[in-house]
Amino acid sequence: MLQPGWDDAPIRGHDVILEDGVFKMWFRSGSGANEGIGYAESPDGIDWTIDPGSPVLLPVCAGWVSRSIPPTIGSMPPPDLA
Repeated sequence: MLQPGWDDAPIRGHDVILEDGVFKMWFRSGSGANEGIGYAESPDGIDWTIDPGSPVLLPVCAGWVSRSIPPTIGSMPPPDLA
């Protein structure tokens, strides 16, 4: 089971891929100014270890959380936020 993210905030808005036998997850966590994208890995998809460098992606503009843009892994390019 994945434990809470930084600041003991809940984990939400996650995407998982399986690559070379390792489950890799990007997720939202934190609150307020500490909201960001975290990263975790699991050998079995059940027990997860959050990267100690999380959050690995922080907001770059005010109001980014209100846009509710979840991390998306795949071929779709990220939205143009400019």
